[in-house]
Amino acid sequence: MGHNESISFEADRERISEILDDIESKLRALGVSEKACERSRFKIEDILIELIANSSDKAMIRITVKEFLGTVSVRLSCKGRKMDYQEDLKELFSGDIDEEAESIIRANLLKEYHRDIQTSYRGGFNTATVIVRHRKKSSIMISAAALVMGVLCGALLKSFLPEETSSFYAVSVFGTVTSLFLRAIKMMISLLVFFSIASSLSGFEDMKELGKAFGRVISMFSFTSVLTIVITYGITQIMPIGNESLKAAASSSMKFETMNGASSLSDIFLNIVPDSLLKAFIDTNMLQILFASILTGIAVTMMGKDSAKISEVLSVMDKLFQKVV
Repeated sequence: MGHNESISFEADRERISEILDDIESKLRALGVSEKACERSRFKIEDILIELIANSSDKAMIRITVKEFLGTVSVRLSCKGRKMDYQEDLKELFSGDIDEEAESIIRANLLKEYHRDIQTSYRGGFNTATVIVRHRKKSSIMISAAALVMGVLCGALLKSFLPEETSSFYAVSVFGTVTSLFLRAIKMMISLLVFFSIASSLSGFEDMKELGKAFGRVISMFSFTSVLTIVITYGITQIMPIGNESLKAAASSSMKFETMNGASSLSDIFLNIVPDSLLKAFIDTNMLQILFASILTGIAVTMMGKDSAKISEVLSVMDKLFQKVV
């Protein structure tokens, strides 16, 4: 499930090649592909140069190669004055490069580095973590395991505890935690969706490619929505779940609402466009937020040389709200 191995080297520029070779050998031992090793080598080399440039006298660089649930990372730490790696990164492209080309290259580079590299400075130590290989299916496995554990926990509480005790745990303990969790997610989900979609769309330079990607996303969304409805309906027919009296009341209410003013097709389309963008976020109207994020992402791609700057801001905001969640 996990692997953790640490090594230490003197903070000496002459030993950078040796350090990189040692790190690469450990990455290959964990099954990291040659392409991923080469891509990460450049990032780690840049960080090593910065760490050594800002290190204290006779400082040691501690390197930890870690694998957990499919994610492989390299953590580098060294004592010294604070380094500003992200600021130094922006100075990599300067001089004779065309201004527009420079902004595009820099934006793409920064987006990748923001995603794969995290830096911090605590207690006089600079620390940088480089994600070499992202996990693939581990999140699905964790979700499936959590689902099974939840079902088992609920079944055990209902089977082996008195009704009053099981009700207390269901309502006061698990119910409270569930409500807190859902409120926290709802608090952030609107901003997360907006910046995630807007930053993804702003990364396209060709509108044709954007159109193709958008078509694939809509097709997949429609397919998964229909599949979810079919599976849910099938499960409820095989294993009736819920309170029959509540089901009847809900059904009656829906019929009443439908008969007394069902929305027309034009109203449905009109509701996609919000009267106020702020109100869409306050009401957590995901359809309106989705529309606004798509519109923003497309607009950014049409802003020429300024698009790289705005795309970088959207990417950083996306990373911020992912971290909050």
